[in-house]
Amino acid sequence: GGTPTGFNPGVVLPSPRRYYIKKFGRSFWLGMAFLIVTNVLDGIYPLLIKQVLDEVTAGASFASVAKSSALFFAIMAGLAASRYGWRTFFGEYHTKSAEDLRQKLYRHLTHLDLQFYSRNQIGELMSLIVNDVQAFRQAIGNSVLILVDGLVIILVIIPIMITLNPSWTWKTLIFLPLVPFMIRKVMQLIFSRYKIEQEKLSILSGYTQETVSAIRVLKSFVQEKTRLQGYR
Repeated sequence: GGTPTGFNPGVVLPSPRRYYIKKFGRSFWLGMAFLIVTNVLDGIYPLLIKQVLDEVTAGASFASVAKSSALFFAIMAGLAASRYGWRTFFGEYHTKSAEDLRQKLYRHLTHLDLQFYSRNQIGELMSLIVNDVQAFRQAIGNSVLILVDGLVIILVIIPIMITLNPSWTWKTLIFLPLVPFMIRKVMQLIFSRYKIEQEKLSILSGYTQETVSAIRVLKSFVQEKTRLQGYR
């Protein structure tokens, strides 16, 4: 939601991503390491499937097919383990980061004077702690993950494609330079829609908090429907 008037939490970090990577470095770097291993194995196992099928088609010996199959299942087991590893450690990283930021915001809010709370709706502050911190969690979690994931996949998959068929590789990637512009356009649309959504969530949180805190008065004067219509 929008930042409440006059609210300066005193916890604005010069580089939040860098700060939390340093603070929870173990979880972050282990998650990144497992992610890289996962992407490498993701690029390798289709080649093993190809090799097994080629051996079966060519009438290779049972021992040769069994060896390739065993290697394939070993890589799939490693892929399952590495995927579990990056999801566990990276999830730990951005969960702890969001929790730390939420605690900082809460501690600061407890030290603000009463005038601040008379100028700002409690619901908006609740939206700040809940919705905005969740948005921050996604920014340092999913955004970093997608960036690294995409870079590693490009570095692994494209060389494999070139090795298999250079001609079809370039035909497949001919429109790749247009992708960044398309992504930028989509991200601008997402950001504008997301900002509107956050503002509406802030208003809804404030309205809900006021309604619940005054529920006795509303019921005493039978104003439930009027209150609901007022929000609509």
